[in-house]
Amino acid sequence: MKAQYVGDIGEFGKVLILKHLAGLGFKIGVNWVLTENDERGDGNHRDYVDYQGRDCLCCCDEKVFEQILPLARKERVDRRIGDLENLIRGFSESVVFYSKEYIGGKARRTFEEEAFAKLSSDKADLVFFDPDNGVAGENGNSSKHVYLSDLKCYWERKQSLLTYHHLGRDCTHDEQVDKMRLDFQRIFTDGRVYIYHLRRGTARVYILCVREEHLPKVLDKDLIPAIQPLIMTKEGWAKVGKYCGKNHSAKATTGILPPVPSLPAGSGLAASLKGYTVKASKNPTTSIGYVSRNGQVVIRNTGLPGTDHGQSVYQLGCLRCGHVYGANGADIHLRKCPSCQGGAPGLPLE
Repeated sequence: MKAQYVGDIGEFGKVLILKHLAGLGFKIGVNWVLTENDERGDGNHRDYVDYQGRDCLCCCDEKVFEQILPLARKERVDRRIGDLENLIRGFSESVVFYSKEYIGGKARRTFEEEAFAKLSSDKADLVFFDPDNGVAGENGNSSKHVYLSDLKCYWERKQSLLTYHHLGRDCTHDEQVDKMRLDFQRIFTDGRVYIYHLRRGTARVYILCVREEHLPKVLDKDLIPAIQPLIMTKEGWAKVGKYCGKNHSAKATTGILPPVPSLPAGSGLAASLKGYTVKASKNPTTSIGYVSRNGQVVIRNTGLPGTDHGQSVYQLGCLRCGHVYGANGADIHLRKCPSCQGGAPGLPLE
């Protein structure tokens, strides 16, 4: 887990699962297996906040959806683990978190011991592990994984387990899920294993291992209706989901933005942009003329490679001050003007 992921669609699914389990009566402990932010583009699956009609995901849990929207709209530098923890406390007052950043190598054992002490069985009868990459064999010292030896310690202390795992590309996702189910059932024999495969954004699974004494909480309640839209693809859900007529996005309501042409950077462009009344648009965020809720308009795709994997640099203009700058396509809807709104520095346009 990294703070940069907070608000991503994967975090939305995670919160829904934890809320379901809290509702079944579990006292929850969370070990984020937290690591420091990096320069990768992970955590940028945020366009779900603007889905409308049959694509809208408020049907999962409208209250949680409305609560996570402000987190999803934050720029990377403003994302905090504490914000996600506060959201979770809203439905699980007794939840306990271990939120220190892990360091790999020999130092990792210290963090694991601290977490084990803090997430004690009197405070949590179910512990959630959220490593960057998931489960990686019996033993190891990576800060981005949790190991079976770690999980066994909690299990032997009579705590049920929920573990995040990132699906790889070495075989099909279904084959990986089947193998994990068999492996976990073989290891945690005195319980039952449930696996939830979420397909939105990055493919991921959550592995729930329930101890025998906790099974009465889960029996006939292992299906989690709130995550069904996330288990399906966007296209699949659009065929069966209910139409939502609400507009959950915080959009300004005054003024109308005329079409913005594709123009090069320069004082003429700044003059033409400055002073427009801002009205956020519903077009795809990389469309020419798209206007974000922060009043940043897409002018053109420069064709230059961005700083995140698979991204291109887009030229944006600020409708408030006329400043022009570059940004990764995936960041457009969150961008604030570097000149007048305190946003991150822009990317080069040449």
